[in-house]
Amino acid sequence: MSVLGFGSLLSPRSARSTFPSAKNFRLAKVEGWRRVFSHPAPVFYQCGAVKPGSVECSSLSCEPWEEVQPHANGTWNHDAHCHDGMQERRREDQHNDAHCQECVEGKKGAPGLLVLLFEIDSVDAAAYVEREHELRFVAVQAKEIPGGGVKYDPHAIRKKCGSAVEIAGNPIWDLGDVPCNNGRCALYKDRMEARDHAPASAEVKTTHTWAVLCARFSDEEYKTQRCKDEAEFHERYVQYGVTKIWKDVDDPILPCRPYLRHCVLAAQFLGKEIEDNFLDCTFLCDRKTTLREYLERNPDIMSQLPPEGLRERYSG
Repeated sequence: MSVLGFGSLLSPRSARSTFPSAKNFRLAKVEGWRRVFSHPAPVFYQCGAVKPGSVECSSLSCEPWEEVQPHANGTWNHDAHCHDGMQERRREDQHNDAHCQECVEGKKGAPGLLVLLFEIDSVDAAAYVEREHELRFVAVQAKEIPGGGVKYDPHAIRKKCGSAVEIAGNPIWDLGDVPCNNGRCALYKDRMEARDHAPASAEVKTTHTWAVLCARFSDEEYKTQRCKDEAEFHERYVQYGVTKIWKDVDDPILPCRPYLRHCVLAAQFLGKEIEDNFLDCTFLCDRKTTLREYLERNPDIMSQLPPEGLRERYSG
């Protein structure tokens, strides 16, 4: 099964932590979509990355890049363009775009998402569903980037570097130690310089691959299609004070800080172009504020290390 990583799965190490069979990592582009921080993820509460009641609890999902915004009642005013049902609409206005490539590629002004494309074996399919439990699975075409192969060392040796975790065995290039993901660390700066001056890979023929993208759901669909009963919904969300998963543009929700930092670091390690795409094609829930703008106003997010027990998990 081909999978697209656009957030934490931009990190091959993160992917392999859940899917040991993950292989053939390479860069790709998906047209007509954007990333949005608009829903809390249960794993943040389970691992202690977020305290119940905090508005800094959002994970990422993807949605079609629309010039118009979702109404407060959860419906979409899309005029000439259609939407793939990620929010409830009037029955007569419904259109399933999951297989309508013309629709998603026709979004004006959409630069497309740069993502990490890889494969997992069927044995890891259940783990994939569990990791992305609250999300809709959509089949999209990904355009592989020539020379976009990504190396990964599954036998990395872990050791300490100052106050953070360092991995021996670079997951992107074989350049030695992966630094501690701390901008003040010399190893980190050396890693970034090596990344920016890494030799270009030999170009290969551009190909398109059908792959799974995790997209926005609605609360009603999630409860009926993923949760076997109300008890499961309560276990995953309500016990943490969350009764509404998918937020509207004016709802108070912000990115989970350790998760956001982790995703940015993962994008940085894949190269400047991927980093810029992540910062400029990722939005807060208002669909107006880019991640770059948000980080410029909150620079402490990238310098703030995750809690001790989460540093390896959320370090790019």
